[in-house]
Amino acid sequence: MRSHALPFRITGTLGCRHALRWVALSLLLLLLGQAVPAIAKEYAYVTDPASIKIYPIISSPGGPSDRTLGQPTSKLLPEGLFALTIRLSRDGRNAYVVTVGRPREGSWLLRYAVDRTSGALTLQDKVPATLATGGLAISEKFVCMAHAGGSIFLPTWPSYAISCFARDPQNGALRQVETFALSTRPADLTFGPTDEFLYTTLYNRYEVAMLRLNATTGKLSWLRPPTVSTKANPIPIVCNPIYPLCYEGNTAYQGTVGFYPINRDGTLNAPRIAQAGLYPGALAVHHSGKFLVVVNATSNTVMVFDAITGQLRATSPTGASPQAVAFDPIGRPEGPVVYVGSRASSTISTFTIENGTGRLTLRGVVNAPTHPNSIATTPRLPQ
Repeated sequence: MRSHALPFRITGTLGCRHALRWVALSLLLLLLGQAVPAIAKEYAYVTDPASIKIYPIISSPGGPSDRTLGQPTSKLLPEGLFALTIRLSRDGRNAYVVTVGRPREGSWLLRYAVDRTSGALTLQDKVPATLATGGLAISEKFVCMAHAGGSIFLPTWPSYAISCFARDPQNGALRQVETFALSTRPADLTFGPTDEFLYTTLYNRYEVAMLRLNATTGKLSWLRPPTVSTKANPIPIVCNPIYPLCYEGNTAYQGTVGFYPINRDGTLNAPRIAQAGLYPGALAVHHSGKFLVVVNATSNTVMVFDAITGQLRATSPTGASPQAVAFDPIGRPEGPVVYVGSRASSTISTFTIENGTGRLTLRGVVNAPTHPNSIATTPRLPQ
């Protein structure tokens, strides 16, 4: 049987010719004063209660629209399910969405396959769970979520709990390996920089729970001590990917952010407290480890902190009731790019953070789904 494949030498030559044509065209357009055609290689995924909007992130180096959001496509959720949180796996192959269902039916964790070329999502399956808070954390091997209610489909599961699933490295399929009971309501959760430790905010206890995750079995166990104190009503929590620090937002009263040093045994030291705006409902750390972004839902502001020292670098107004934030994986020459989703105004704002100063510059605002509540971007992959 004759193969229809072209020899490697020929295909390589054709690929080189195509690349050279593109470079030549780009240089010609620049010489003529025209912008290089925009290409989308990365995407921003934004959830509202009933759908996922997929925004291409415009790549137009040197142009004013570089790293802003293009026209979205839409993916409806299965009927009767409402999205709380979306996260992408670190390899970019899957998107996981925490949803809630009808009364007493608890939650479902949806698994989507991601088309890295078009950004399209294809639903693969849905895993039943007790009522979720929206807290969702993804490591290389595991996916964990937080629960604060029951489900008629899982009558023996504890109401307050963390569930963890082993993730198949080939297709992202989930296999439940742990249901860890808690005695109080968890809110959000995150893995530490090494994936060995899991941290969960305890909303009513004013604490962060500290746990070890077994890399082989996925089982959880308490660290000693098991908790560290926070200010009132902690919800969002993230950890720095480079430096041994975690951050959590306290949503009561005036609003604060705690900066927690991580010890070698995974426990957190007492935090340094920084003043935030009213209801700091979402946090994000840049992949360089240098910037922490906080969005304040009641004061309608976005803030940039030095992620190491805790110094406030900048504050800017944004849309009404911002409750979602995510970094662009690439950024612009002058600094990182961050996307802020605002529920009440149904908008996504794009900001640049200046490398040296942390100064915020608004680069654009686009209409979003009705009441956007979560944003995830294409992960930064090894070069």
